[in-house]
Parts: sequence; structure tokens; C-alpha cells
Amino acid sequence: MGLIEVAQNFTAIVCGSDVLIYNNRNSKNQKLDPVSDNENHENSKVKILNQDSIDEKHKNSKTQINDPFRKYESFNVSENQKAKEGNSNGGSSNKTNLYSIVSVKASRDGQYLAIAFEEKSAVVWCTKTWTRLCIHRLVKRPMAIAITSDSSTLLVADKSGDVYSFPLKGSQPKDKQDRLSEQEKNEGKGEENQEENNEGEREKYQEKNNGEREKDREENNGEREKDQEENNRGEREKDQEENNKRGREKDQEENNKGGREKDQEENNKGEKEKEVTPVTPKPILGHLSMLLDMAITEDDKYIITCDRDEKIRVSHYPNSYNIVSFCLGHKEFVTQVELLPQNNNLLLSCSGDGTLILWDYLQGECLAELDTREYTPCDLLHMYEEDRKQNEKSESFKKFLPDFPGVKHFAVRSINATQHIVAVVLDRVPAILLFQIDVPNMTPIVVKELEDQPGEVAWLQSGELIHVHEFSRDIITVSELQNNDLKPVAEHPLVSLGRRCAGLFNGVYDGPDFDVLYKQQYDNVADYMKKKQKRLAVEKAAQDGIIVPFKKGRWSK
Repeated sequence: MGLIEVAQNFTAIVCGSDVLIYNNRNSKNQKLDPVSDNENHENSKVKILNQDSIDEKHKNSKTQINDPFRKYESFNVSENQKAKEGNSNGGSSNKTNLYSIVSVKASRDGQYLAIAFEEKSAVVWCTKTWTRLCIHRLVKRPMAIAITSDSSTLLVADKSGDVYSFPLKGSQPKDKQDRLSEQEKNEGKGEENQEENNEGEREKYQEKNNGEREKDREENNGEREKDQEENNRGEREKDQEENNKRGREKDQEENNKGGREKDQEENNKGEKEKEVTPVTPKPILGHLSMLLDMAITEDDKYIITCDRDEKIRVSHYPNSYNIVSFCLGHKEFVTQVELLPQNNNLLLSCSGDGTLILWDYLQGECLAELDTREYTPCDLLHMYEEDRKQNEKSESFKKFLPDFPGVKHFAVRSINATQHIVAVVLDRVPAILLFQIDVPNMTPIVVKELEDQPGEVAWLQSGELIHVHEFSRDIITVSELQNNDLKPVAEHPLVSLGRRCAGLFNGVYDGPDFDVLYKQQYDNVADYMKKKQKRLAVEKAAQDGIIVPFKKGRWSK
């Protein structure tokens, strides 16, 4: 899923239809300055990718297209809450044309950032200059994205269960055929110039021979030869002058043409990167149900996908028709799969059944399983229990909801190859659960109760845990693990950044709706038995003469 992406030089946080980019360099001790109208976005520590510049419907000006960032306003919590209340009461919001972001993913070298939008598109940005490289249009709504280790291919898993590959940087602005045709034209021009030069040399040799013959003729023929020599010399000078003039004009024209092409290439270099031709997606693999997450190994040998039908599939890459193994053990849909950072031989997964499982994915073997319901206090399930009671009272349609919430998301931090810390978020539970993995065992550390449910969690490179809360005072919260307890870091720059940019976090996408992912159960036998008892009661009453018997069939009166 991935709504928070932590790279080496930046941290990307999804807020509605925008991505908030924060520079990680010296971020712990550096304070944020207020944003001014004359701020240079390239040198700023805070950047916001402009969603309006991606969709063609909102391209109002050239400056809006070329500028990948836009100035944001500072909101406080009260204004943010008023905007949300206005939306709930039918009022209009300040934020229009919302296209929720499904996932963000950075390349391993941190040079590229891919963003998947709910409006069936994936956009790739260059993190050095923060310019948009390409836009990939998708057939179905994306669910997860991944980037290969060599930063050459973008993998997109969609709602229909298929995975497609795209070139990460998009296609070239010109085809190879056009370049070959230009090369052939240049070669033809070179041959013509060579022929002209050869003719000029032959004329020079001929002139020398003619000069010697003319000298002999002068001695023999006298004045007539002198007149003829003067006439021939004048004609030759005219011809030579015309030839030199033509050669100089051709050389000057070619030089001017080359200079103009170089200047044009330098001036339009940025726009040429944007004017990429559409790329035909290449299908990699397919599932029979909805894909929810995807991962690829560091050596790009295996691709791991999970779906709604409780399956985790391990396939070769790029020949994904060769299946290595299936990891079967979850009883509900699998929401996330992730390789352990310092031990890529192990895979961690979570599911809607509330379990975490550690896998040897190449063998399809379960190494350890942890049930979160054993470590979650009952008083934290009030939000989930309220939804279950409302569902039971519903007369129109009752959804199937299990007796315990599923695992929505987790984040892994590696201490070494065998020790890892996992932060877990449950569906509609206002808490963060911390577990420690000592391969192959998983043990609980602490259950941290919060004001509301966190939307997403991630570990910063400095070791702090960042989590986003849409309805809390601090939209972005940073906590540090001390003595087996999570303690908030109040002076962290990301906390102040969340307060300043609170207005951007309206309608944050926090993953798919779990109520829809659970498979619905229908008790057809009970309905059939009720109808049967009613029919037998009517037949018995007719036999006893209580009611008038009636004929069955379409012609009965």
C-alpha cells in the first residue's frame, strides 16, 4: 500500500491528492521557516507535488504545467475541522478535483519517486530536480506499485488481479526509425560533398596541364594564344569563384543548422522529457482475484504478490509464469507483504484475520505466526464494536464482519539480520502494537493507545516512528522507542510541518475498505425453510376449511 515513503534524502507523505515532500538532511535539529511568496522551491526543505499539473483537465497555463510544486497555505486545527464539518453537512470544500493517491514508492537509489493515483494513472518524478518524467495511463485502478533494483522498470498491480510493467523513465521522444532516417540523410549529404570536392581537385589538375600547354601555344602562336589565355583565365576565375561561394554557403548553412539544433535541444531539454509517447504495458502475471500488495526482491529474481483469496504467490521475474511457491496459511485476505530489510530470505505478511506470519517464502513454509487478538485489550475495540452493532441493526443489507478486526498495515525496522521491530496498525483500533522478531520467534513489546486510529506508520532512518492521524491535533506524530515504550518527540520538524499543512489532509486515502474485502456469507437454507413453513401452513388451513383453497398456476383465479 505505502502512503509514507522514507528514502535516504527525503520523506514522502500522502495527504489526499498531494504528496508532501520533506528533505531529510539535517532534519532533526533544523527548524522550518514560514513559506513566503518569493520562496525558491528547489532550495526549500518542504515541497508539494502539484496534482493539478498531472491531469490534462487542469492544465490552465504553461507555468502550471512546468512548475511541479505549488505554494501551500498554513492551516490550524480549527480551520481543518471546520472544512471537514462543512463537507459532511453538504458544504463545499476549498479543495477541489481530488484524485486520491493509492501508493507512493521510491527507487532504491532514491533518484525516482513513483505515485499511483486512484484515477488510473501512475506518475514518475525525478527527485534530483523534482521534474515529472512520464505519466502512465492504466486500464484498471492500481492497488500497489514496485520499482526494480536497477531503477529501470515500474511494476503496477491493479484491481483486476494483473501486474503490468512499464519503463520507469518512459519512452524516448523520437523513434529509432527517425534517427536512422536522419543518419541516412546525413550520409547522403556527405557523399555529395565528397563528389564535389573530387571534381574540384580534378579541375585543378586540369588547369595546371592546360597552363603548360598554353605556354607552349604562346611561344608558337603569339598574340592569339595570349588573348585566348586571358579569356580562359577570366572564365576559370569566375567558375572557381562561383564554386567557392557555393561551398562557403553550404558550410555556413550546415554550421548554422547545427548551432540552431544544439540551442533548441538545450532550451527544450526539459520539455522533451515530458513529451513522451504512450507506452504499451507489458503483462507480467495475473491472479483470479483482487491484488492488494506486491514486493520484489533486491536481486530482482522473484516477485511476491498477495490477493483477496488468502494466497501469497512467489514467482520468478521477469518470467512470472514460473511459479516458485505458494504461502498458504491466512484465513482472510492478505493486506501486505514485505521482505525483512536485512534478511531478504524471510517474508512478513498480515491479513484481515488479525494475524502476522513469518515465511520462508522460497519453500512456502510458515516459520512463526502471531495472533494480534491475544495482545489487544478489549477496551480498545469500541470503534469496531460500534460498527458491528450498527451493521446488525441494519435492515437493508448486513455485511459480514468477524469478531475481531484485521491487520491493516505494519512497518518493519531491522536491528540486525535476526532482530527486527514491527509496528502494527489494526482496523478501527486507536493504538499501535509493537512486536519484536527474533527469528523465528515473535514476542510483544508494548501496546500504545492513541487518540484516534493512525492512518499509516513508517520508520524513519533515524529510528523514530512516524504516524499520521487525520482527526488529531497533531496530524503528523513522531515517536521514539525508549525502555519498551513509545514516547512522542514534540520538537521534531515533521510534527510542526503537520500542524502547518493540516489543511492538506482532508479525505486522506487510508487503504481499501475492509468491510468490502470480507467475503459475504448468505444463509439461503434459513430463508428456504421459512418459505416452506409458510406454504405448509397455508395448505393445512385450506384443507381444514379455514380459508378458501386456491389453484396453483398462472391461470388460477
